[in-house]
Amino acid sequence: MEDMARLALVEQNVKDICKFNEILQELLQLINYILDNPHENENRTIKSETLRKVLNCEAFSDYLKYIGFQTLQNEFIFPKEQTLNKLRVAQAALERKINFCYGSDKNVRATGLPNHVQYRKKIQFTPANILETDNQLLLKIQTLFNDMIKYENEELQQMAREHIPLVTLQLMALDRMREQQRKIKTGEIKGHDMSYDIALLMELLGWFKHKFFTWVDKPSCDNCGKSTQFVKTITMRTETETCRVELYKCTSCGGNAQFPRYNSPRTLLRTRRGRCGEWANCFTLLCRALGYDTRYVYDTTDHVWCEVFDYESNSWLHVDPCEGVLNSPLMYSHGWGKKLTYVIAVSKDDLQDVTWRYTFDHKEVLRRRSAVSEAELVGAVLSLRAHRHAQLSPARRRYLAARALRELVDLMLER
Repeated sequence: MEDMARLALVEQNVKDICKFNEILQELLQLINYILDNPHENENRTIKSETLRKVLNCEAFSDYLKYIGFQTLQNEFIFPKEQTLNKLRVAQAALERKINFCYGSDKNVRATGLPNHVQYRKKIQFTPANILETDNQLLLKIQTLFNDMIKYENEELQQMAREHIPLVTLQLMALDRMREQQRKIKTGEIKGHDMSYDIALLMELLGWFKHKFFTWVDKPSCDNCGKSTQFVKTITMRTETETCRVELYKCTSCGGNAQFPRYNSPRTLLRTRRGRCGEWANCFTLLCRALGYDTRYVYDTTDHVWCEVFDYESNSWLHVDPCEGVLNSPLMYSHGWGKKLTYVIAVSKDDLQDVTWRYTFDHKEVLRRRSAVSEAELVGAVLSLRAHRHAQLSPARRRYLAARALRELVDLMLER
């Protein structure tokens, strides 16, 4: 709660409620921009006139230093070497403060550019329909990669945020961090302090599994509510999509039941039910809505899950919303006994063959991989990646290239 106490001190010194609101909004806007664009080091300096005018307020300058800003040649800058963890905590504190002081109608994520940043229109990604092949696996990867574009719709992300009890999850995340710190200090566990990002992700994961989404194996009978048996699958057209519908017949009264397999995350926010495909689909949207760099992970042996990038460890973390599990990538091959062959991860601006993160005998896995040659698979991944990267800023391309290289090195290691 130290962030809130420090913000209260700033409020006491500023005194003008309208001016304080403007300060909160401007600072939140800058912090959001830094967190959304961690690769852009040139836009981490406080240049907003609103914020510069209050730098002579000791309480405000102390708060900036507390959350990671440093003074360099009379400028306040957030160094590229600085961890983003405190900035994430500050983001949550600012949002709560705005909500508390000025009402829930103000509690929207400030997505605009800070005043000093040259305006750039938000990238509208173009689908990459470039593969000249009949190979079904490669075409599936291309489709999955293109599907990730839908999660970048700002109106859809705002709709998703409205479903998340964010303040509650943020407070629970802070409690989780403090409990971790306590256990480390008392010697109950060994390790490092938990970052705010990971703590919040864990709370989001638990809430999603236990309170928001529901697993459907076989739907209950519409008439008597008893168990049903699968009959067949048909196709259904709605206003927004074409999807499969599983038809079932009641084993007791002979009544019918349907289970539509919706693909639209917008629809899933309403229905909140399904199997692993629907779970991963909706959870990917919620993670993107909270600013996590998120992947949808496709396993050709019939399972899907997610990955979230952790900026503290510079690595992708396995997240399975169906199981409520974080960072246990070998659970499928070790625990479930799955014979994995191809595991492909796609995000809004990158994709990767991550099979090796989820397996422990690479030679055995290679013997099972026969759907496409390794050279064709690598070529397709590189072509799709190049098409999407051509739509990015040079800074983002450089960042992604370095990140992909680090990941490839890690994937080469046998688990």
